[in-house]
Amino acid sequence: MEANDFIVRFKANGTEKDLCDLRQVCDDYKLILSNLGAKDKGAFALNVLCILCRNLDKVPTWKDRVDGRTLVVLTVECVHETRGLPRTDQVKVLACIYHIQKHVIKMTSSIPPELVLKLSFMPFEWDVESMLVEYCKTYWNILVDRIAYIERLKSKTSISKLLPKTLEDILKVLQIYDSVQFCTNILTFLIKKLHFLYNDTNTKELQQSFGEIFKVLSSKTDLVSFKKLKPKELLDVYVKFNECFYVIAENASRAKFENCLLNVVVRTAITVLGHNYEIMRCLETFYLNGFCSIFDNQTNPLTIENVLNNMLVSCTDLEKLGYEKTMHTTYSFLNQFLRVYLEFTVSNKKLDWNSYFNETMQISCLNLMLHLSSRKSEQFLKCDNCTVKSSLHDSLRLLFLIKHFPVASISQKLDITNLLPVYYKLVNVQHKILYELKRLGCANHQKCFTKLQTDIHNTAIALNKANYYEYSIKLFKLYIEFEIHSLKDANELRNISRALYNKSICELDNKLFYEALKDAYLSLIFSLPEGLGSEKCMSLVMDIKAKSLKSNQGEDEIQLASAFEICKKCLDEKLYGNLKPFFVNVKFSEVLQHEFKMYAKLWPSIVPIAGVWASLYDLLKEDQNWIDGTENSRWTLFEVMFETVTIVRTVHSEHYTRIVDKLLDWFASEHDGSVETKFVHAAILFLRCEYDLAEASQKYEWKSAEPSMDPDQVQAIRTIPQEHEATKKAIAAVHILSQAVKHIETVGKPGWLHSCLQLYQVFVYQLLHLARTIPALHLAHVCCIIAKHIDDSESFVRNASVLLSHARTSGPETMQLITDCSHLWSRATLQTAICFMCDAAIYLSKTGSIGAAARLVQMAQAKILENHNSNQPVTLDLAVGRLAEAQAQLCGGVNALSVASAIQRHYLTITNNETKWTSRRILALILKMLICTSSMSTTSVCRSLLLWRRARCACAACLPVASAVIQARLYSSITNVHKTDDAQTKIDNRLKHILGLQPSNETQLYKTEPSKPELFTPRHENLETMLEDHVFKKTQISPSLPCTSVYGYKMPDFLKHDNCQCSLCDNPNSFLIACTSFGLESSMYYRAKEMDIARNYFEGTIRSFGYAESKLRSYFNRCRGENPLYIVDMVENIVYEDFKSVQIEILIEAAFFELSKKAFERADDHIVRVHEILQDMSSPSAYLRNDVMNLMTASAQIRKAAVKPVETGLEIEMESLKLSPGKEPPKTPVNKAKIPPVLTKNLVKDEDLPAVKRKVIKLNLDEGQEEKETKRPVRKRGEFKIPVPVTKKPVLESITPRPTRSKPEILITKPSEDVKMTPKVDSTEFFTPKSTPAEEFFTPMSTLKTYSKKSLRTNIVKNLEAEFSTPKTDKENSTLNAETNLLDVPTTTGRAVRSKIDKKVLKRATSPGKLVKEVKPTRSRLRNPVSFKVHEDKGK
Repeated sequence: MEANDFIVRFKANGTEKDLCDLRQVCDDYKLILSNLGAKDKGAFALNVLCILCRNLDKVPTWKDRVDGRTLVVLTVECVHETRGLPRTDQVKVLACIYHIQKHVIKMTSSIPPELVLKLSFMPFEWDVESMLVEYCKTYWNILVDRIAYIERLKSKTSISKLLPKTLEDILKVLQIYDSVQFCTNILTFLIKKLHFLYNDTNTKELQQSFGEIFKVLSSKTDLVSFKKLKPKELLDVYVKFNECFYVIAENASRAKFENCLLNVVVRTAITVLGHNYEIMRCLETFYLNGFCSIFDNQTNPLTIENVLNNMLVSCTDLEKLGYEKTMHTTYSFLNQFLRVYLEFTVSNKKLDWNSYFNETMQISCLNLMLHLSSRKSEQFLKCDNCTVKSSLHDSLRLLFLIKHFPVASISQKLDITNLLPVYYKLVNVQHKILYELKRLGCANHQKCFTKLQTDIHNTAIALNKANYYEYSIKLFKLYIEFEIHSLKDANELRNISRALYNKSICELDNKLFYEALKDAYLSLIFSLPEGLGSEKCMSLVMDIKAKSLKSNQGEDEIQLASAFEICKKCLDEKLYGNLKPFFVNVKFSEVLQHEFKMYAKLWPSIVPIAGVWASLYDLLKEDQNWIDGTENSRWTLFEVMFETVTIVRTVHSEHYTRIVDKLLDWFASEHDGSVETKFVHAAILFLRCEYDLAEASQKYEWKSAEPSMDPDQVQAIRTIPQEHEATKKAIAAVHILSQAVKHIETVGKPGWLHSCLQLYQVFVYQLLHLARTIPALHLAHVCCIIAKHIDDSESFVRNASVLLSHARTSGPETMQLITDCSHLWSRATLQTAICFMCDAAIYLSKTGSIGAAARLVQMAQAKILENHNSNQPVTLDLAVGRLAEAQAQLCGGVNALSVASAIQRHYLTITNNETKWTSRRILALILKMLICTSSMSTTSVCRSLLLWRRARCACAACLPVASAVIQARLYSSITNVHKTDDAQTKIDNRLKHILGLQPSNETQLYKTEPSKPELFTPRHENLETMLEDHVFKKTQISPSLPCTSVYGYKMPDFLKHDNCQCSLCDNPNSFLIACTSFGLESSMYYRAKEMDIARNYFEGTIRSFGYAESKLRSYFNRCRGENPLYIVDMVENIVYEDFKSVQIEILIEAAFFELSKKAFERADDHIVRVHEILQDMSSPSAYLRNDVMNLMTASAQIRKAAVKPVETGLEIEMESLKLSPGKEPPKTPVNKAKIPPVLTKNLVKDEDLPAVKRKVIKLNLDEGQEEKETKRPVRKRGEFKIPVPVTKKPVLESITPRPTRSKPEILITKPSEDVKMTPKVDSTEFFTPKSTPAEEFFTPMSTLKTYSKKSLRTNIVKNLEAEFSTPKTDKENSTLNAETNLLDVPTTTGRAVRSKIDKKVLKRATSPGKLVKEVKPTRSRLRNPVSFKVHEDKGK
């Protein structure tokens, strides 16, 4: 094929016939070329090159179909053949190389780089003189394409070897290029591109390359043309050189400025531009003498500091000289040079800042940066995707480096105290720059803002660690303010929360506790809702409060602070701006509940939790206008309150009390009355009762400041009225619970009910300790129901144990409790389960189930031994004590004193190690109860054995923890009536004080003033009161001692209260204590040989038994309507047993007293009554039985030695007194002498009445008609006529008053009293009453007990049944009204004075006569007719 045909065929037309197979073309080319001559080869190759360029430009289909590698090979072959062509043809070859290279570089197919680079190198194979100078731009374009191709190869292979050849070609281009054009258009691009390609791999080689480029530039001969440039063009060239300076300096920084050639470059610039004085001055000042000096003298900090200071001064001076344009151009580059130097410095971790970059150098740099950032200049660095052109970008980038100054200095332990003010100014400058960029519309504003905020935050943390608290806090505050101001979405709230948390730590370290607390709480708020699942913020809050306490700055304001209160204060103070939008949607009830839970888990402190209470209560108010709607946080408050008592060590705080009082006011005014509310109301009442008890303790000083082991030194401070007043809220709570528990199935099983149950259980033991037994057991019954409802086995077993411990007889309720607990005690704690076993064993032992009790005791023993052998850390001290009691109960034959003492000592040694209030309080109250019980048992045994010292020791150990009732019992047990003064002190200052009665010793110094003799006897309006107010003279032991006076026995007023619920009437123990105190006082006077006083007190005390029994019956009847019957029966059995024991002890003393007076009939009455009461007791103690036997023995011995008195005729006649029947009512004689009243109570006994309603006969001793008296309107009643007995002789009816001033009484069935009477009669007139049939007077004795001839009764008293057999008569006139509202007259028995309730009593006047209407008695000593009136039934 000829050459021309090949050229024609090779020319493409965009058809299928085009030659696209370049391999075939290449082969044909070589074949044709081999056949051509030497002259034709060059032309033929040039034609092929031209055809290739033409096809690439004109035929796109051909361009896409050809192979790039073959194309490059064919091109290289053709270029080789064109070397001998003339200069004009070389131009075409150069153009073809340019076009084909450009196409090949753009191709995506893989072409061997060496082929492309070979093609690119071929135009530069000529020397500079042979190159086409006029086509220097083509050379430059080919070079640029090569550089672009090398850039593509950088990511695929190493390009280091290409730098020398590239530099060689650049220098050739530089030599043939115009210097002005090169510096204006090529120099900057070339420097930057080479820097980009080789700065990371060939740093030093690149630096040398830059030096060679500028050396060649400075050696060119056409530099004079720069002088011809206009100032603006010259300034542009200056800018290009500055850009090159920056690139070269940045490259040199990578080589640590070693062999830095910046000096060469700057001098080249001076050579080129030095003809301009402004530019030359700037180049010399800022570069040659500035940064070049800094780079060359890095190890000389003083030089660097001076250079920086000089540059700062030069900036000001050159501006003043008018170099505004030049300086305006220079500022942006100074920014970059300073940035390059600082980046190098801060990145050099091995650099010792103390030697090479100390604080003064840093301050100089910061001052220069502050000056540069305030000057406007041209933007140097490009901001990505930003259209804003401003030097603010460059200033901001430079200022981003200031974060390294404090951080690096701190890491190298430099003092930066003087540095921080300048640093803080620059931080504010950064924010101003960002604000301006945002205003201009910078696309990267948010990114820069985030970076700046991060730098500020991290720097603040570093400053805090280095104890630079002031500026750390300032930086945190600055960060938070800008974060809040620029908040975009909720995700950024985490940053604010984190900053607040860190700022709080910093303020805590600086001891700014309140400020730290604010930020900690705000951190929690800004971390919501994730913050509720974290302990982080609340741990910091607790740390702050705890450290404030340690530093003696723990004011209540800090301790009471809560999230809610802090947010309110931040709003008021406008802290960090307007925070209201952040608080509007916060559910503060949930936040406060989370806060409380963290306190409960980590730090159950009282006052901080009180702050949560207060905040939850404040949420209920309607004035919270900064929250969208008031939250219904009441139930949250209730949950927090009740859970608080289960986690804190104590609940006694004025802050708690204030909230409880407010809630009680709310309950008193408004509440929904639901079942849940009732449970809550009861719990709050219990809390209030706890505070009332604490306040009463503080007010009345119940707790002694100086404990004493001498019971005589311990004052009886507590009284029953005080305790009654303090427990009113608890009693009311029990009533509320008793109603609410009926509907407990509607409540469900909320968590707050578990906490409430713990609080309820505290007051089970509290009420038991205060001797409010029925409310306490009722509350325990309620707790069992609640515990069963919420599946709380521990509480159920514990309260069931309380109920069993008070049971004396078997019943279905108690057996059901044992059955239920047998399935539950395995789920209770070991100690609770063992205590229940022991209580159940004691109960079963009392009810006769000895075998079951023994098995339970054996099981308890096995459990305790198993726990001991397993070495488990479980304290069973309480269980061991209860086991000892159960064993003692089961083995009744053991030494009572040893057992009681051992149990008491064991309980006294138990320690309370509980940490939570409910459990600690429950255990403390249980221990108090057990200590008191064991102490009373010990003192009682010691008293029975007359071991007074041991009794006092046992009493002293218990007194500090005893309640008023228990203290009274203890004091009564250690009162030795043989020691008059000591006994009188204990009775007056202890027992009566506890009851709130007037002490008798206040009247001991009573002295009667001498009075003038009166001409007549004064009248007395109330004879009974007068009798009780009688004053006795004590026996004068020595003439030197005054004769003291003693008031007679006076019945306590509360025993006469009717339907009363005062403090004494509402506590059955008060009746027992009153009887005991007066019994002891009677014995005291008896042992002191004050017989008259003793008789007065014995008679009064025995008379009070009826009142006490009536009050007890009234009390328990009232309780039956409000409490479960089995509980009332339990307590009633216990109280009546104690009451019977008290009666027996007093009656034994009274019997001894009567025996000492040889009054055997009176003694027999007491002895018979003792036996009757003893037979009614279920389990009297052995000591009590022994005392009775001693009494019987003493009575028998005294009777043997006694001389029977001779009976007088009058006594015989009185014994043979008969009542004659008569239909007419008896009449009193018209002329009747005034006879002095009988001042002793003559009891006619042995008259048992049927168990029907009784009518109480009211005794009125009236005066004559000498004085008009105002009569109290009374209901008209039927008059009862006293029959006139028939006697053989007139009987003297005048009786001399006895020393006692008690109300005279005579039982109908008693014929006479064995009392000596000295009649004093003013007149000798006698009266003979008419006979009255017995059927009209006496009542059948349906309840009379009979005795055999050999019985005690036969041996002691006369059986008058034959003489006084009573026919049936009108029931209305023979019965007593047992339910009368007047309790003036006690209910007593017949001759035996029985203690049973159904024994009835009638009263009779000492002289027979006509009954008159009731007249209010006057105070007169003269004998008046006596009238009786029997009340009718209420229903009549």
